Amino acid sequence: MSSTLPLSSFDNQLEITIRKNGISYVVLNKENNILLRQEINVPTENSESGLIDFFFNQPELQVFDKNVTIIFDNTTYTLFPYELFRLENYQSIFELEHGKVDKTTYIYEPIKKWGVHFVFRLPDKIKFFFEEKYPQAKIKHKIAGLLSDKVKKENGVYVLYSNDTTTIVAVKNNELQLTTSFHTPNLEDAGYFILSTYEELKLEKKRYPLHLIYVKQQVKALQSLLDKHIPEIKIIK
Repeated sequence: MSSTLPLSSFDNQLEITIRKNGISYVVLNKENNILLRQEINVPTENSESGLIDFFFNQPELQVFDKNVTIIFDNTTYTLFPYELFRLENYQSIFELEHGKVDKTTYIYEPIKKWGVHFVFRLPDKIKFFFEEKYPQAKIKHKIAGLLSDKVKKENGVYVLYSNDTTTIVAVKNNELQLTTSFHTPNLEDAGYFILSTYEELKLEKKRYPLHLIYVKQQVKALQSLLDKHIPEIKIIK
């Protein structure tokens, strides 16, 4: 009985990550220790709500909705400087870059640290499902969290390499210079885009260290690949 009680506690924390090709969750206790991790590999854009509902009806996922964080992990986002953001036209500007998609909801997050609004969108059926399931849940985007929590206001190139995607953030003169994500099915592609960022932005490698955000063994492999090209590589955990 003692082994099952922690998983059934309404006081646990639940972090749900939604990607294009699947949904995963992590259940944590009050001490932020991971109690359970699980994933369902189905395309979230086309999956039936019944399958998602079945997935989230498991007993261990019955927690207080205020303890739920829903994180969207995709490459479809835009950053608007505060002075250029307008409620009446930010969606149309977003669609100029990413195209128009029906039955979607737009969400914007202010990131005071960088003076920008982070804008992303999500399918209506996903939004409505989680609004009904966890009404008070916090909805965030993975890259917005990266910019807020991991990227420092210090010159450098910051990289997250995870799930076949490489996100690159460049900070120049202590200001946000670039935030972009690429589909990178292999390590060599990730290395190419990182080195290209240095060249295109004319960043001196001795003055702009590379910061790799830790994701299991992928960081070590990427570090080994780039060691001979970039003199200073730091790992951020």
